[in-house]
Amino acid sequence: MKQLSTITAKIDPTLKADVEVIFKELNLSTNEAINLFFIHVKGCRSLPFDSEIPNEETKKALDEAEKGIDLIVCENEDDMFKKLGI
Repeated sequence: MKQLSTITAKIDPTLKADVEVIFKELNLSTNEAINLFFIHVKGCRSLPFDSEIPNEETKKALDEAEKGIDLIVCENEDDMFKKLGI
């Protein structure tokens, strides 16, 4: 039999329980789901969901938005379209 490695991970217990319910519905064990995740990452050389690291311009825009810098506030959708020139 092939030698196997063990992974130890700290997971929020509520998240773990919620996800294990979904795995059960899919007829998967947690081990099988983790193995599928690893197989996908290896085969596609990517995560099974979109994940991007923002560039400097995006980081700056996100930081300014969080601080409320230069935000344009709209009263409603009509106001928003007007301000967008649509």
